Amino acid sequence: MVLNTGPELGKDQLNKDPRRQVWLIVFVLMIFITLSNLAWTFREPLLQDPEVSKFLTDIGAIDAPVLMPFRDLSRLQLVSRDMHRHPTRTGMLALSFTFVNRADKAQPYPDIEVTIKDSANNVLAMRKFLPVEYLPSIDSGTTKLAPGVHVPVLLEFADPGKKATGFELNFR
Repeated sequence: MVLNTGPELGKDQLNKDPRRQVWLIVFVLMIFITLSNLAWTFREPLLQDPEVSKFLTDIGAIDAPVLMPFRDLSRLQLVSRDMHRHPTRTGMLALSFTFVNRADKAQPYPDIEVTIKDSANNVLAMRKFLPVEYLPSIDSGTTKLAPGVHVPVLLEFADPGKKATGFELNFR
């Protein structure tokens, strides 16, 4: 024996019910909004995923990413430094220092800005050196500084006289 609980609704009748259609549209919109919100919230990690990035590039949603080389100047550390009169050339100063890459990844060699100062901390001379200037054996920016590698540098300057008492080095 089958209980009759009321008139049976067929598929055609369910699809024609305007209230159900409204709720179906609202439900689909809410799912779309939720997925969009999740994609926006986690966009950075999603774009780092090669498969997601490739898919979005293929469908034209984003431009092909330009891969910038890793660069973290705060991870470069001076381990020794010294300024003294040049031992063989009169009227010249010799500035020697060593720095190391403390980052976990290789990075481009930095530009080095040297500032020579007097005892009152006034600037006597300043110059920026490109890697090809302080490392003659390096190509023009193609070689990277590997992690943990110590880089000795020797620079020569015209001696500004007894006024020069200190110097400052900055990586740029």
